[in-house]
Amino acid sequence: MQFDLAFMEPNPLVEVHFRLLKAHVRTHGPLGRWITFDPITQMVHAVLDGRTREDISKRAFRKLCGRFTSWDDLRHVSPDAIAYLIQPVTFADNKAAQISAALHRIHYLRGALSLDFLAGYSVEAARAWLEALPGVGPKVSAAVVNFSTLGMPALVVDSHYQRIAKRLGVVASKASDRAVDRSLARLVPGWMTTDDLQHNYFLVKRHGQTVCHHSPNCRVCVLKDLCLFGRRRCDGF
Repeated sequence: MQFDLAFMEPNPLVEVHFRLLKAHVRTHGPLGRWITFDPITQMVHAVLDGRTREDISKRAFRKLCGRFTSWDDLRHVSPDAIAYLIQPVTFADNKAAQISAALHRIHYLRGALSLDFLAGYSVEAARAWLEALPGVGPKVSAAVVNFSTLGMPALVVDSHYQRIAKRLGVVASKASDRAVDRSLARLVPGWMTTDDLQHNYFLVKRHGQTVCHHSPNCRVCVLKDLCLFGRRRCDGF
């Protein structure tokens, strides 16, 4: 991969991608493969993950997988029982109700708990179908179509990604989640594959967790010269 050519790219999403990729490869080596779930499993995982620390959401997800042999079994459990199992994820009561309602809705519409039919849809149509389900917004729909066995090219934008994009000045500081998602999606070039977009999500999320968090370490940031927030902050030191 030609890192030096990437720095000539005027697209900010691509520029950020290659800078973070180069830094990661230099420090940690090549990126690994993504663990792939079926679309229903990925949907449940993504709902749990929202606004929640990764270790907490993964622990809740493992509890559900260990307790139920299928998501159809979970469909027959009350939201209160689900909420009890997934504590202490953020907004556990809301997420439990959303997961239960989404599973019921899919079964009602399709006669079975499967989203495999979305493989025949375009990315936009698949995401629109998913976002009509309870609890499924832009981040969850993108995660389902990209991270699952559907393997569609969609950019996943979480709270870390939003924070970094706003600090860089790529999107407006007060833009809604949906507006941020749409603005960033327009920057995705046609050559970026599903794997590229999975790596992009991992790299930006990791940068948000380790450098560009709520109290950012701007002095060591490889994006500092691109960042309106970072330049102002460093000039103030």
